[in-house]
Amino acid sequence: MYLETEVAGAAPGSPVETATVLLVRFRGSAVDLDLAREAVGRADCLIGRRPAEECASVEMGRAEPLRPAEFHPGMRAETGGAFRSRVVEAAAIAEDVRTATLAAAAAMALLILLAFRQFRALVYVLLPLGAGMVVCLGVAALLLGSLNVLTAFIFAVLMGLGIDFGIHLGRRYREERVAGRPHVEALERTFRGTGRAAGAALWTTAVAFATLIPSSFRAFSEFGLLCLFGLPVSMVVAFAAFPAVATLAERWRPQRVQRAAGETRGAAASPRRRFAAGALAAAGLVTALCGALAAGLDFDYDYGKLGSARSVRGGLPTRSAVRGYTSSPALLLAETPEQARAAAQEARRRVAAGEPGVREVAALDSFVPADQERKAALLREMDEWMSDPAFGFYEDRLDDEPFARLERWRQRLRTPPVDPGAAGFPDWARALFRERGGRTEGRFAYLLTDGNLNDGREAMRLQERWQSLRLPDGTTVPVASSAFVFADIIRFLREEGAAVTGLALLAVLGLLLAHFRRAGPALLAYVPLLVGFVWFLGLLAAFDLRVTFYSAVVFPIVVGTGIDGAIHLVHRYRELGRGSIGEALRRTGPAVALSTLTTAAGFGALALTGHRGLATLGWTAVIGLGAVLAATLAVLPVLAVLSERRRPWSGGGTV
Repeated sequence: MYLETEVAGAAPGSPVETATVLLVRFRGSAVDLDLAREAVGRADCLIGRRPAEECASVEMGRAEPLRPAEFHPGMRAETGGAFRSRVVEAAAIAEDVRTATLAAAAAMALLILLAFRQFRALVYVLLPLGAGMVVCLGVAALLLGSLNVLTAFIFAVLMGLGIDFGIHLGRRYREERVAGRPHVEALERTFRGTGRAAGAALWTTAVAFATLIPSSFRAFSEFGLLCLFGLPVSMVVAFAAFPAVATLAERWRPQRVQRAAGETRGAAASPRRRFAAGALAAAGLVTALCGALAAGLDFDYDYGKLGSARSVRGGLPTRSAVRGYTSSPALLLAETPEQARAAAQEARRRVAAGEPGVREVAALDSFVPADQERKAALLREMDEWMSDPAFGFYEDRLDDEPFARLERWRQRLRTPPVDPGAAGFPDWARALFRERGGRTEGRFAYLLTDGNLNDGREAMRLQERWQSLRLPDGTTVPVASSAFVFADIIRFLREEGAAVTGLALLAVLGLLLAHFRRAGPALLAYVPLLVGFVWFLGLLAAFDLRVTFYSAVVFPIVVGTGIDGAIHLVHRYRELGRGSIGEALRRTGPAVALSTLTTAAGFGALALTGHRGLATLGWTAVIGLGAVLAATLAVLPVLAVLSERRRPWSGGGTV
């Protein structure tokens, strides 16, 4: 389809230009990236926008590319539209994957070096990451075949999650060696003291990701599946490789750790009960404030703001030339051509009555003139007048050329009514309504929609009004649209997303009860998670960081990963005994903080990408993990102090 219009020049004050647009409809899926790359590549080669060496193997249909300047010095040509935007965005995402992964790896390596001050730590901490990512790649190749926009960044995220096991092992081993214990005994105490806590942390995180797998949103499902496979492998490799790496490091260069100031002093004092009660009251006030703010947290429905910031718009001012045309119309899907005509008539009636959402209906009969019988009668009457002998006096005075033109018009007066099934009906019009394979024609019609369908609210309103049409005979004709798919996803994220997060919270509580086998320690770990989650929601509202199409996946992940620090602290507290929460916080708190920071670095790397949707995912995860960490370090100790009784303590520790 050709469109031509006058448009304003590209630069302010430049003269008016003529824009000619060729709209091309492809056979194939609108989301087929390979088709988009091939189409854009061939078009760019055809109009000479690519170097000749890149077009050597491209079939253009002609020997030489078209050079617009040879037709007119001011002529310019370029490709545009959804296909080109998809290709540009895919290239930007591929670059962002590399950037995010490298940034996450660099940030984690720096954090490990600053925390351990030993290069050997990089080996036993980062080695499990490589194994986990290799397994993720294998699972993706076997089960998925390809990665989508969300799962392409799984490696940056998995690094932040899988590194936790090596951090806790390394910190505990270093602590045991500082205490003067020999290498083998230090390894044994490290495994006994860290193994159960690491296993429980793995299960809670894995369950959080497993809640995403049943999701009807494929990106969430694949994200959860890959992490569910990658995390256990990271833990197994961490525990299997750590003794060998630590032993080789001791043989190569025995560890000589100087006692830091914090390690030479005695046991750290726990907070007093009066201070703990005041701190708990302050935490309650903060939680209430965050809860009130969280009530105003809203969903960001505008998907158009979440694409790649690197999407390149065309330089030619052609947007006004294609205004009113859409590459994604809704479709009326009828059983027969007759039903399609009836459905199109009903849709036109609703549009004429002012029904919003659709501005025009295009069916095969749209190319058929209205009132053909009445018009045919008028044409026959005109033909009879021209056949009257009196009309011959007029014809005798005409020259040859006007007479020939008159005869051509006389033949047109005898044209029969237009029939879409007739051989002379234009094939380009029939092709618009021909189904794939060319088997049937005219069984569907186009509904040209109106409004910004990148806004989920408008997409949902369109679906509510136009999901089906009820004909006068009672038959219902369904309507299909990509906007309806988007509306369904938005409803899932808005309604079922909260259910998935609630399921993750319940699953984590069940695992804690099963792991500790007592309600006291389980609640001691669980309550700070709930407090931190409320803080998380309140901070999102305070920063006006709305829940988006992408960041909705973060909420169950924050639940599953945020509980890990509390599990390690409670285990160490029970190991050391009554009155030891201060010492447990001093010994295990740095490892908990470091593991959270590395996980946040994995998610935070997404904030560096040019994809605005993934950037919101990264910032949301960083805020969530930080809020839960703050609640764990602030609320868990005061809860432990207030829960202690005067009777002898039975820690139930592992060492």
